[in-house]
Amino acid sequence: MMLSEWWIVAAAVVGVVAVLSIGELIIRRRRQARVAGLQARVDRLREELAEAVEKVEDDAQQQAPDARKAMGGE
Repeated sequence: MMLSEWWIVAAAVVGVVAVLSIGELIIRRRRQARVAGLQARVDRLREELAEAVEKVEDDAQQQAPDARKAMGGE
């Protein structure tokens, strides 16, 4: 091979490595975006769960005195 052919091969190798690196970077960014979206969804569901638990507890506290009265209690 002549010297100019080595430069072509080297340039091709560098190009392939660059394309693979850029591809990996794109995949990593997509994964990070997906994880961030899923984390936001988890956070939202946790808030909704906490609100639902609070509502159930409030309803149970309101029904407890009504049940005692119905049974002839206080």
